[in-house]
Amino acid sequence: MGPKVFLSHIHELLAWSGVNGFEALVRGKTPAVDAYVWLHELVYSYPGENRDGAYGPIVAAFMARIMKLHRYGAIPFIVFDGAHLDGKQSDASRAKSRADALTQLDEAYVAAVAEGVDEDDITAKLDIKLLRAANAIKKDLVHAVITDLRESGVRYVVAPYEADAQMQQLFNEGLVDCCLTTDADLIIYGMPLVLFCKSSSWIDGNCRYYE
Repeated sequence: MGPKVFLSHIHELLAWSGVNGFEALVRGKTPAVDAYVWLHELVYSYPGENRDGAYGPIVAAFMARIMKLHRYGAIPFIVFDGAHLDGKQSDASRAKSRADALTQLDEAYVAAVAEGVDEDDITAKLDIKLLRAANAIKKDLVHAVITDLRESGVRYVVAPYEADAQMQQLFNEGLVDCCLTTDADLIIYGMPLVLFCKSSSWIDGNCRYYE
């Protein structure tokens, strides 16, 4: 049973924080944050910028979430995925979908050029769903985010492999006391407070959590 399937079976054990309850849950805590969860959400919101390597808005939105946690009285510890584990089916499926979308985008780009569309206007004409499907987390984006984290004095670590195990290790070492994620891995590992915070949590302050 994978973590996402596991999560669907324990939904009755999860609670909703209520509007603005997210702030109360993290106040005074040091949450480990799965950086790639945020990055995937943000490149989905800024597909054109990510495709073009114009990372400024994505980095700014990433740092804005950190500043919001600081305003809530939380001190986040950001955790990045490291090397990918071989043989993960979900990774292979995402890679195929991304490759298919990239092929379609390349064809659309060539057609737009042939039609005489100005290069600066092509991205605006591309299918937003294809842009989102084709968006990968690029090393240059990760480097840009890490540079801002370092300059801002925000603690971060790049995991040897996946972020989930590294976040649990940080908890075992007493460096964090909860985590922000989107799947159930950390419940399985034994994290005492797991906050399932998606993009909407940063707007209305409501999120599901396990404690």
